[in-house]
Amino acid sequence: MVFMQVYEGACEVLSAVADRLSSNNGAPFLLGAQPTSLDALLLGHLLFYRHSPAAVPVLQQQVRL
Repeated sequence: MVFMQVYEGACEVLSAVADRLSSNNGAPFLLGAQPTSLDALLLGHLLFYRHSPAAVPVLQQQVRL
């Protein structure tokens, strides 16, 4: 059941990222109007969760929301 705790934590992180992006005063990136390497890293993770057949289904679902 340790895996479920890890997945729940990962879902909380994804929700926090979504909250950050939605409350960023209209800026499309994590730190403002210009993309940073952090945005590129985040995009890579989100695309993996969304499209990879190896991704855990609970994380795939969280990214699709």
